[in-house]
Amino acid sequence: MMAPAAAAVAGLQRPAPYQAMLFEGGPDVAFFNACHFVLLPYIAFCFHSVGAAFLARPMGIPLGALDLAIFRTLAGAGIVSILGVALGSIWLLTPWVTVPIFLGIIFLGSLRLEALPLRAAPVGPPLLRLVSTLLTVATITVLGYIVITKGLLLDVWCLDVPQHYYAYLNEVRYHHGIWMDPGKPMSWSFIAGHGNGVHIFLASFMSAYVGQLVSIIYFLLLALMGRQACVSVLNRAPTVMRRLGPPSALLLALASNALVMDFGKYHMQTATLLVGLGWGSLWLLSAEGVATRWLVRALAPLAVALPMSQAQYEAFACVTLAFVGTVTLCVRGWRLARVCVGI
Repeated sequence: MMAPAAAAVAGLQRPAPYQAMLFEGGPDVAFFNACHFVLLPYIAFCFHSVGAAFLARPMGIPLGALDLAIFRTLAGAGIVSILGVALGSIWLLTPWVTVPIFLGIIFLGSLRLEALPLRAAPVGPPLLRLVSTLLTVATITVLGYIVITKGLLLDVWCLDVPQHYYAYLNEVRYHHGIWMDPGKPMSWSFIAGHGNGVHIFLASFMSAYVGQLVSIIYFLLLALMGRQACVSVLNRAPTVMRRLGPPSALLLALASNALVMDFGKYHMQTATLLVGLGWGSLWLLSAEGVATRWLVRALAPLAVALPMSQAQYEAFACVTLAFVGTVTLCVRGWRLARVCVGI
């Protein structure tokens, strides 16, 4: 399982020329993009593996397999973000340090990988099966479009991305730390980027364009949270709605206006961490006993990573938790609502 990741990381150590990626193309660009494409699922698996090591399967809360995977991936992303900032603060963002960490996480995660339960063949009327299949095909098609147009093609439609975001991540790659070069300080880029640990950790051994791949993973997490919210809402709905509602919600989320965002920026990370904080906190409405402590542990990395990326985001997190805490107070009482205060 590690061989493709190791080969792709090695291939990225000789990046394609920027001009060729913009105007010329060629085999170097194709190989460079292929390495990014190979590493995309490994990045998501890295996040999940870290989260799985941090979060055991909870007791006292009705989490499905996909809900648990979302929790673990969000928590893992938060932990990797904290790790990236810590390494960058002491000038250790060098491939000699970050590549063994990345590949080691993948190796250990593969040892803990749980077998996915086999899904039974869909049953029901032929029309229902046909619509379900069409939704699956459409979702895969949209995902492929997103990976190509938002992940592999350079995000140069907004001048901020190449001037500030790519530039700062290149600074991180060359200086192996998050601090500004005294000879050429990039103050705006430093203020915006030095707390985004996931981006700087991965950029240290991949490329300055890795933020687009990270945004795809965050965008998929947002869409999956929307799908699972639909599952909860339609829990007692007729069979047709329960079968077609969640995949339709996933497809609509993936094809939404969020695609107009610049994936080379950090905004998708901010949105995902905020929504994940609110989505995770809402599980307090069905939590019992030790599950509340598990939720605090699951959401703590998000609560730390969010204001670390930008200090003002702490206000957004407080507003989100205050809203969820108010809802929890009205439904379950102060005993569970105070968990939001603790987070």
